[in-house]
Amino acid sequence: ATANLQLTSLYDVKGMLYQPGLNQQNAEFMLAPVIDEDDQILSHIKADLPRDPVTKQALIPDQRNDENLLVAQIHSHFLKLHNHYVQQQASDLALTDKFNRAKNAVIKVYQNIVIHDFLRTLLNFDVWQLYFSARPSAAQNEVRQQPAIFFKQAIPIEFSAAAFRFGHSMVREKYRLNADTNATLTELFHFTGRGKLNGRSHLPLKYVVDLDAFFTPGARHEQKANDIRPHLGITIPDFPWPANRLAIRNLFRGQTLGLASAQHVVEQLKSTLPESIFKQLDILQQEEINHPVLDAVGHKLLLQKNTPLWFYILLEAFKKGKSRTLGPVASVIIAETFYHLLERDQNGTVLIPTEQITMRDLMAITKKQ
Repeated sequence: ATANLQLTSLYDVKGMLYQPGLNQQNAEFMLAPVIDEDDQILSHIKADLPRDPVTKQALIPDQRNDENLLVAQIHSHFLKLHNHYVQQQASDLALTDKFNRAKNAVIKVYQNIVIHDFLRTLLNFDVWQLYFSARPSAAQNEVRQQPAIFFKQAIPIEFSAAAFRFGHSMVREKYRLNADTNATLTELFHFTGRGKLNGRSHLPLKYVVDLDAFFTPGARHEQKANDIRPHLGITIPDFPWPANRLAIRNLFRGQTLGLASAQHVVEQLKSTLPESIFKQLDILQQEEINHPVLDAVGHKLLLQKNTPLWFYILLEAFKKGKSRTLGPVASVIIAETFYHLLERDQNGTVLIPTEQITMRDLMAITKKQ
């Protein structure tokens, strides 16, 4: 998430002339071809990020989007979406204007996907409505107009170091990328610029991801995420122990940043939200803060009163969201953060996207590119 959700991972803020990977002759982003099993370039299949031919580094503003293959492939579809909107512009329009109009259209699609697909799917529904309903109640408006609970001058650490790390528990050890290829988590890191495409000259065709399997329920080879739960066995490739254990890294990071306990965060919510709203939140009670993980570390009673926020986020999703959606505390932190990242009009009113666009809608366009 970046200021105003302007997709700076896709668009360099300095303007068209500074865009990495952009064809300055037509205002479209370049895409790299793939190779077959014999290392022959399939020039008619452009399905990878544009890359430096020597280093294999992706020509994109934010290299984090090329740390693993799934994210890199999603990024490539946003490049295709940009190209689609460029092609929709009048042929006699200046290239800079074509670029900017396409950019604005892509950002609008992205913001609507974030609010109406991503957040709507994962947040507690009552909390989602609290921040993003098109017809807010008086109490909901009161929440939207009051000073932020967490969001002050930067993205809050309650978001970056705890609540938004819920996704770590959803990562699988193996994925089916398409009809023919399974890939381990380690392979997803190797077939990127960071992994130098696992020694290949280009991305192999067999590693091109069929995103329908990830975003279309009931699709052939559907790939569901793991449930959101307080159990995390993910090992990060190429790091020594304990830095390779994602759970340990997250807990240490929270401690290093001085992250408040879950109980302190709940008290913040209680003292800031309107009473009528807070009472609707199904907050975990102390006796509900129990799990074999707490028994295993031997500090159950202490951790029930001083629970690490990241662990609490996963536990409340497990107990209150049935492991399919986040619980109320995580949902408020995440919803408030995204709400305050949205643009405002000249009167300071947050401009909430209203088009119910999904990743499936995006792919209906980009699969034709």
